[in-house]
Amino acid sequence: MARYLPIGAALFCVASNSLFAQAQGILLGTVHDSSGAVISDVIVEIANIGTGATRKVRTNSEGGYIASNLPIGTYDVRGQKQGFNQIGRAHV
Repeated sequence: MARYLPIGAALFCVASNSLFAQAQGILLGTVHDSSGAVISDVIVEIANIGTGATRKVRTNSEGGYIASNLPIGTYDVRGQKQGFNQIGRAHV
């Protein structure tokens, strides 16, 4: 029986105070299975819809992940781990 990886995600915008300031964001979340248990070692792929750029991060022992210094934009987030069905969130 396959289990699913619900992905919680939040995007926060941080503005730099430098002369050449660029707005950047942080995407963070927690991955858990259908019973609510957190899942470690999930590869989370974060894809910028506008540019096609991707970044991969891995969840920690508490199922959490963080990707910082992301250009402001809209992202698709997917998680995958062997033994689980891939699932994600669109347009974060």
